[in-house]
Amino acid sequence: MTPASPLSPASAIARRDLLEFVRDRRAVFITFLLPLIAYPIVALATVLGLRTALEQLDGAQQPIELKLLLSGEDAAAVAARLVDLRDAPDRSSLKSADGWPSSLGVSIAASLDDAIEQVRSGAADAWVDVPSGTARALQTLGGASLPLRATSPEINAETAIGHLEAVFESLADAIRRERMARLQVPASVFEPVTLIVAPKTGGGTAVAQAGSVVSTIASSLLMILTLLTVTGAFHPAADAFAGEKERGTIETLLVAPCGIGEVVRGKFLAVYAVTLATLVANLVAISGTAAVGIRAVPENLQGLLTAVPSPAAVFTAVATQVVLAAVAAAACLAITSSLRSLKEAHHALTTVMLAVSVLAAAGLVPMPLPREAIAAMPVAGQVLVARLALTGEPIGLLLPLTMLAAVGWCWLLLKATAAALADEDIIFRGPDAAGGLLQRPPERRLPSPLQGVLPAIVGLAGVWYVQSLLPENLAIALPLQQLFSMLLPLAAVIAWQRVDLVETLRLMRPAGRGWLSLPGAALLGAGLFLLGAMAIRWLVGDTPSAAADALAGRLSSLLTDTPWWLVVLVLAVIPAVCEELVFRGWMLSAVQGEQPSAGRQVAAVVLQAALFAVVHLLPERLPTTFAMGLVLGWMAIRTGSLLPGILCHAVHNAVPVGVSLLAGTSLETLEISPAALAGAGLLVAVVGAALVTFSSPAAAQRDPEPT
Repeated sequence: MTPASPLSPASAIARRDLLEFVRDRRAVFITFLLPLIAYPIVALATVLGLRTALEQLDGAQQPIELKLLLSGEDAAAVAARLVDLRDAPDRSSLKSADGWPSSLGVSIAASLDDAIEQVRSGAADAWVDVPSGTARALQTLGGASLPLRATSPEINAETAIGHLEAVFESLADAIRRERMARLQVPASVFEPVTLIVAPKTGGGTAVAQAGSVVSTIASSLLMILTLLTVTGAFHPAADAFAGEKERGTIETLLVAPCGIGEVVRGKFLAVYAVTLATLVANLVAISGTAAVGIRAVPENLQGLLTAVPSPAAVFTAVATQVVLAAVAAAACLAITSSLRSLKEAHHALTTVMLAVSVLAAAGLVPMPLPREAIAAMPVAGQVLVARLALTGEPIGLLLPLTMLAAVGWCWLLLKATAAALADEDIIFRGPDAAGGLLQRPPERRLPSPLQGVLPAIVGLAGVWYVQSLLPENLAIALPLQQLFSMLLPLAAVIAWQRVDLVETLRLMRPAGRGWLSLPGAALLGAGLFLLGAMAIRWLVGDTPSAAADALAGRLSSLLTDTPWWLVVLVLAVIPAVCEELVFRGWMLSAVQGEQPSAGRQVAAVVLQAALFAVVHLLPERLPTTFAMGLVLGWMAIRTGSLLPGILCHAVHNAVPVGVSLLAGTSLETLEISPAALAGAGLLVAVVGAALVTFSSPAAAQRDPEPT
């Protein structure tokens, strides 16, 4: 007999789910027909807005007839000079000659009241006061300041002032040339270098002002395309598991003659197929809209059509969106795999749009991170490469990097989906909302994955909203931040849930030779800080963002103005205890479950590390904080205890305090080469990791004793 193809069960499940999706006419309409309606509306609004803006721009740049009113004792002398300059046969050699008004009228006010009345009535467009002594200063080598008193409300004040500046700059240039000729000084003394710019052709001022339109349109289209493509995964992903549970067919699916991996692959193929179809519908809508929109481009913007991306650039951008569709499908499946109803799934998936918007924005706007780091991020990497391709910027190795990173993210997300599908407590959990609103959930050993993630998500919101209310003094701000963003959300969830806190929070002695894990954790924390500091210097360079620079200044003030023991308590001990309880205690235990597989442990470690990095809110520190979260998660699983992680975290945060106390300086100003610091950090970290590994060779096979 010919063995069956390993894709046969998965393809059968995919065909079954696709048939269910096609039967839902509302989902099909929203998925495929919405882009056909959305893009023409967006394009029409864009073209009309662009045309209106350019018309206003052209109107603002058109020269106007300027009626200038002068007042003061020496007004007549200045007026005569301006009239001579206006009536000169050639002004092309003067500076700012191109900014002159279409015509210039010069008059002299009889009195102060007369000047005010002329400006108020519109008889004069601008009123300039000429101080006494101006005529003599101009005849000699002196200078004069002429204040602009008022402009008429009937003209564009910005345009009038621009013309005035051009007129008086030209007057000053003419007087400067006269003085140089009188003193027999060559013009090259004051103007040794002259830049000659060739006249612009093919579109005029409006095209020059709108030179960045192509980049702006590309970014806008990428954002819309990304969001609408991700929505294509919503309905099939919600129906994949939550719909099966609601219809009562999940049991039939699980007893089918195929493994959990095949079920997950089949569901993924179905969701990915719908997401790709959504992408194709969006691309068709964009192409048709572009073909129609080109005809509506204003004539003064026809020059922009030469900047349309090449077919190779468009192909690259589309390839990144195909990969992005896979990540979106895997992410939506992972989120809905633990939900019990379509209503719950739809509510959960709406939050995906916020995350997708943030990640897409990270690929569209400048970030204080190297492009390689952004390319490795989900959604952000694909959007970044697509934007670079469409705007003609070099891509290099970013394309294969973002492809490989997307494959890795899909693998992790599908592993998490399979782990949730294999957990009977998640698949067959009852309707929690069936009881009263204030009824507590039943007792269980560990919290569910959603309950485990909840404190971290609330903590992220707390960090964001509380930071504006905290004082500048970090000795007070940091404990308050940990209280509101870590301890209070965790305490609220613990008070509501009924779980084994000792096991959940890992309040146990380290497994195996526990005494060796503590010095190993301390060494690992010190090594990670040195490696992280050198990595940030390599990634960011010597120009950190304003937020990072401000935080560094506040930390420097804390180190110099506060007793060392209080600095260690505030900067190292309190954050280490609070954050380890939330991330490596509650969250890691909940996500990995009671009987975790190796894949689920990996997914739990990666998820808590990602949220741990995001909570710190500094883009420059995302890669290093994420790496530290991975190490701390590994340590918690390896030792079965939270104590080594707390010590490692505290030592990591206390290293700058120790350097300041021992060397009297900061790590950045130490007279040690970055390579030496990185080497020392790597050596210390390797020794620490070896001690932790040797101390608990079989942590998962024993039940640690409570502390």
